[in-house]
Amino acid sequence: MSSPDVKLVEERAKEVFKASFSVILLGFILITLLSLAGNKSYDYLDPRGREEVRIEKEDPYAFQTREKKEDYFLKVLPGPKSRTYRQVLYPGNLLLTSLGDLISAGLFVAIYRQVFEKRQTKPRDLFLFFRRHPLRNYLCVLVLGTITTLLSLFLSIPGYYFALVIFFYPLVLYSYLDEEKFPVKEAWKKTLDQSRGRKMDIFTKQFKYGVLIFALAMALGILLLVLDMGFSSTTAIDFPKFYGVFAILQILISSLMFLVAGVWIYMATIEVFEEMKLEGEKGPGPGLEEGPEDKTLS
Repeated sequence: MSSPDVKLVEERAKEVFKASFSVILLGFILITLLSLAGNKSYDYLDPRGREEVRIEKEDPYAFQTREKKEDYFLKVLPGPKSRTYRQVLYPGNLLLTSLGDLISAGLFVAIYRQVFEKRQTKPRDLFLFFRRHPLRNYLCVLVLGTITTLLSLFLSIPGYYFALVIFFYPLVLYSYLDEEKFPVKEAWKKTLDQSRGRKMDIFTKQFKYGVLIFALAMALGILLLVLDMGFSSTTAIDFPKFYGVFAILQILISSLMFLVAGVWIYMATIEVFEEMKLEGEKGPGPGLEEGPEDKTLS
């Protein structure tokens, strides 16, 4: 793609991002809350998880790094797997995280339609896949999410590659939203076809925004660390209340940074769609253009 085309794609993507920002932000917050709830489900619902939390509360300084933490738990509690694996693969975590993935799929379709159809995204778009065949949609997302999680835990590169392969699956799922039957093989073939030849492009765009977010996060993290070191050596003793306020500000700034970073990464998805539109592609698969009526989103 030529330089003028790249600039045009970026300009259009920024316009769509600004128009969809509030919905993207809301979607990311809901997805994050479900993910956090999933992680905590292991700590509070699983007997082993509750025991690990109790141990950590009683002896929080027994380990400082993640590696030491895992070794510590393995010595105290029996089991071949690390705490991270047990927590991520806990059924409650997978089930709740998949609910977030279903919301993410709805947001994906809404952004696609805004790019190709100039249709303004709305908060109710996030729940598109909860309205028709919700169980079927949920099971599809659960299976794909579980496979991605397993691959990412044991082999991160294959896990990310699989995520690129199924990048367009929300649109394929959307194309069958009004169908009573769901042909799994056909849908899988469509998903593979639509990502064929685009995986490197998707990776490049995600990498571009990922590097920017990482650089900003590192800069902010170093700044907070320097300030914390300065305050902890003087202010914490002489002005404990002020130090408490500073600690709260640290949390707020970090949370805000997390929100901004999470939302900003959607620019990569928007650019992929804008590039497809610029190339004259009408959609990722036969039948999508004739997809469900607008009433599914109204």
